[in-house]
Order: sequence, then structure tokens, then C-alpha cells
Amino acid sequence: MTTKKMMKTLKRKINLSQARVNQKSLFTLFKLSALYFLFPTLVLAEQKYPEIRTKKFQSGKTQEITKLVAYNDVEESESFFANGKKKLTYKRTAKSKDPYEPDLYSFSEWDDAGNLVAQGTCLVSPIQNFSPTESCWTLTGIKKYWDEDGKIREEHNETKGKLDGVSTYWEPSRILKVTYKLGLKTKEETLDPKTEKVVKTVEFLEDGSRK
Repeated sequence: MTTKKMMKTLKRKINLSQARVNQKSLFTLFKLSALYFLFPTLVLAEQKYPEIRTKKFQSGKTQEITKLVAYNDVEESESFFANGKKKLTYKRTAKSKDPYEPDLYSFSEWDDAGNLVAQGTCLVSPIQNFSPTESCWTLTGIKKYWDEDGKIREEHNETKGKLDGVSTYWEPSRILKVTYKLGLKTKEETLDPKTEKVVKTVEFLEDGSRK
């Protein structure tokens, strides 16, 4: 056999070997891809609902208790501070039939001293990565702010996360009541802190300027 023929034969064998390797690699890749897509389905098929999930602090105290009725579908949840006091509660009151429309939850939040800081209803989109250990940013209800001595300093009414209604600010020399309409200030009243009578009123236009 001439050198030229030997080179051709060798080249043919190399090409055949590479083809077999490529076919094997493609088959292996196909199997891995199939497993990747099927694995969540297999896991979900074996998962039984409703499921109660519990998280704990390193101290052993409960951090979170969440009830799921389907994959990533929270029915209700309670979370706690490290000192054992309650932090947040969510409880679904209405489930949307449209996957793109939000579910409605009753919602409450406290600070670590036990003071109620928010209460009302919360809209949560089903497609959102819902974390029931976080505060509600679509609250319709009341928010409160307290000082270190446990005295209330601010109280706000909100609609879907926007100031709406009367917000009250307690200051040493006055009480300030500000009326909002979906985030826009419409009126400001100054009250005497002793008598709580209105001593000054300012009204605002839609552009924020005074009337």
C-alpha cells in the first residue's frame, strides 16, 4: 500500500471515529435535556398538597410557617422575629381565576416590639415570586409608625400602596392631618395638640400648588 493510500485510509478511520463520538455526544445531550425538563414534573407529581413548610432560626424558634396548596401557591403564612413576636401574616381571601390577575390576601404586620404597623388587604400576582416574609407594597389599609417609647407618630391610609385618605402626624407642637387622593395631596390641616381643634387649613390643586 502506497503512502498516499495509507493516509486516505487513516483519514477515513478518523472521520468515522469522530462521527461515532458526535452521535454518542448528541444522544447523551438529548438524554440530559430530557431529564432536565422532566425532573421538575416528576418532583411535582410526587409532591402532595396541601403542604406546611416551617423554617426556624438557629436558636430553634420558629421563623416562618407557610401553607402551600400547589407549587409556589401560598394559601397562608405567618412569620416571626427572632424574639418570638409575630412579624407578618398573609391569608388568602380570594383566588383569581385569571393567571394574570392578582389574588387577594388579608395582611397584618408588626414591629419587633409588638406594635401593629400595617393592616388591610394585599394584592399578590400569581405569576409573581411571592415571598410572604416581605411587607406588602400593594396594601389597601392602614400603616402606622411608632417611636422607641411605643408612642404612635404617624398613621396613613393607603389604596394599593398609594397614600389615599387622611394621614396623621403627631408632632410636639402640633398635629398635622394631610388628605391625599391616590398619592396627590389635596388638603392640609394643622390642629392644636391639646384641644385637637383645627387652627389652620390649606387646600391644594391637582398640580400640588396651593389654592
